[in-house]
Amino acid sequence: MNSSLAITVDVGGVIGTYTGPSAGEVLATIADAPANAAEIDRDFFSVAPTVTDELRELACRRLLIPPDAWPADWTGTWTAGFTPYHGAIDAMARLAALGPIAALPNLSVLGGRERMTQLEQHCGQHLTAICPSFELRARKPEYLCWTRTADRLGATVADLVHIGDRIPEDILGALNAGCRAAILANTREVTVPDHLRAHPRVFVVPDLPAAAHLLTELVLTESIPQSDTDGPVLKT
Repeated sequence: MNSSLAITVDVGGVIGTYTGPSAGEVLATIADAPANAAEIDRDFFSVAPTVTDELRELACRRLLIPPDAWPADWTGTWTAGFTPYHGAIDAMARLAALGPIAALPNLSVLGGRERMTQLEQHCGQHLTAICPSFELRARKPEYLCWTRTADRLGATVADLVHIGDRIPEDILGALNAGCRAAILANTREVTVPDHLRAHPRVFVVPDLPAAAHLLTELVLTESIPQSDTDGPVLKT
């Protein structure tokens, strides 16, 4: 194991897929003003560790949700499940041989704990930490996601290699935070700008098994890049 290497991995779209309705979709279903449901879920519930009465009442006011329509229990039918992709668990095992791993998803506290419980059941043996945004109180691409997760792993941000499937949140966010490298597992088949493909700390692969293969090769050949910063590079 490389003691100077630690790994953060996005979950949905990388390790597997969330099934069933998202929290934002549930909110839209029960709201009389549903247009902003995804925004409310993102801005309120993905950065809050618990659903307080104040937060619930604010969401109900913004979305015109009658108080008696708020679900008493967000588990079961109100919560999406999680299914790992073929080959993902083996890929996680390969990554765990290289360094400690943390799952780092942007995720709503509404049902998010159940999703992370399912993630742990599938591949918890390969994870040192599970750090959803609602526990970190920050969403990718905020650099705080990586600094706080690095602390959980006993590492520095400059030790981290992040694997994700979205360019703004995962690639640019990781670079801005000062991670050693950012690997795009391009399961969404997005168009990657030329300047990112040419970036010395950015790698593009089709999926998580390919990311595990690439990172293993980089470690074995001692060609994994070093971060050019020990902290966030905040852009004005």
